[in-house]
Amino acid sequence: MGSLNPTSAKAFTAVFSRVVSEVITPVGVVAPFIPDQPPAEVLPMKALWDTGATHCSVTKDAAERAKLPAIGRAIVSGVHGAQERDEYYLNLVLPNQVTASLVRATECDEDEGIFDVIIGMSVITLGDFAISHPDEKTLFSFRIPSLEGIDFVEQAAEHAKRGASSASVG
Repeated sequence: MGSLNPTSAKAFTAVFSRVVSEVITPVGVVAPFIPDQPPAEVLPMKALWDTGATHCSVTKDAAERAKLPAIGRAIVSGVHGAQERDEYYLNLVLPNQVTASLVRATECDEDEGIFDVIIGMSVITLGDFAISHPDEKTLFSFRIPSLEGIDFVEQAAEHAKRGASSASVG
């Protein structure tokens, strides 16, 4: 994934009608291709984007619906302490139609249907990730691959310079 060139970059933006504390977007989940078996169906699910998660996670219900075979067990440390959980490989189809393949995901607790998958830093670091709140709305944007740094300090200085020059004109 990280070796994609800039001409193959894909991006998506999600705009929420208010400021949100959780960024949840649609995502497709499919079991990795297994030779001599028909390709699995891409299932639409809901993904929570979580910069506090090192890796991705999938709920037990979502893993069962996607027919993901457990590949082993892993110790997962989280807010409830360390627990041993099933581990899976899955393919994610992001809203920009980029597929993140063979993503390692550990089982996570259900959260009353709020999400099926947690997208952690193992996927987020494949691209550029930004959240802003113009006009009391949340705007979330993601692109793969990373194309350039986003420097708010530089942008603020340019904005201040433009403000100072327009104030001195009047």
